[in-house]
Amino acid sequence: MIMCLVPGICLAQNDFWHLDIGGGINSMKYETDSCGSVKPGVGITVRGGYRHFFDSFLGVGINVVFKTCATNCTLSFTETIDDAIDSEGEQYEHQVRYKSLKEKQIQYNISLPVGAYFRHGVAKNLELNVGAGVWVQTTVANNYKIAAGRVETIGYYAEDNVTFDEMPQHDFYDVNDFSGNYKYKPSVGAYGEVGVERGIRDNLSLTVGLYGSYGISNCMDDHSGQVYDYKSMQYVGVLNSEIVKHKIQMAFGILVGLRYGRSGKGSGGGGRSICPAYGN
Repeated sequence: MIMCLVPGICLAQNDFWHLDIGGGINSMKYETDSCGSVKPGVGITVRGGYRHFFDSFLGVGINVVFKTCATNCTLSFTETIDDAIDSEGEQYEHQVRYKSLKEKQIQYNISLPVGAYFRHGVAKNLELNVGAGVWVQTTVANNYKIAAGRVETIGYYAEDNVTFDEMPQHDFYDVNDFSGNYKYKPSVGAYGEVGVERGIRDNLSLTVGLYGSYGISNCMDDHSGQVYDYKSMQYVGVLNSEIVKHKIQMAFGILVGLRYGRSGKGSGGGGRSICPAYGN
C-alpha cells in the first residue's frame, strides 16, 4: 500500500520494505500470589516496516505491528468480607469464595518497534538476519469474560465449622456471568528477532524467523480492592484488583514474510540499486 502511494520510488539493495505474518505465545504476564494461576494464550502478529542498511552488515529499521494477545487466569481462593451476626445473635464470617473462576482476557494491540539490524550471508542466496530494539505499544480494543467456575458468597460459622450457601435472602448466592473491558495505557518494551532470508527472484525475498518481546513498563495502573465487590454486587475483574501487580505484555513466536526492494541474490554488498538508471 505504501509503495502504491509513493510512485516512482527507487529502492536500493540496502533499502527495502517487508511484510510478515505469524503467531505464537502472545500474552499478559502478571502474578496473582497464592490466589490462582495464570496461563499464557496464543495470538497472531502482523508486521510491516522499512529497513535501511548502511553497508553490507549493519542497518536500522522501523515497524508497525498489529498483535492479538490472550491470557487465562484461574482464581481459587477465599476472602472474608466481614464478621456478621445472624438473627439469633450468633457470629459468622461473610465470605466470598472463588471456585475455579476462569477469566479469559483478550487484547488487540498496535506497536511501533524501532531497532538495529545485522545481516550476513551464510550460503549462496541465503542470508542471516538479527535485530533488536525497543517498542511503544497501545491497546486499541480488549475484553474479558468468565469462561468457567463461579463466585460464591457464603456464611461460615467457625465455631461449628458449618457453611451456609445458596440462600439469596441472606446474601448467600452464586454468580458467574461476568464480562467487560479493562483500561490499558501505553507501554514500552524491548524486542529481538532472528531469521533467514532467501531470494526467490530479483528484488523479492522470502523470510522465516523467530521473534520475542517483553514489556518494560506497566500496561495498566495498579488498583486496590477485591475482585468481586460484594456491596455493589459488581465484578471488578482480576486486573483491577489488589491481587495483581506489575502487568506487562510478552510475546514469542514465528514470523513468515516477504522482503521487497532487494536484489534476490543475497547480501553481495555494494547496495546495488534495483532502478536501471542507478545500477552499478
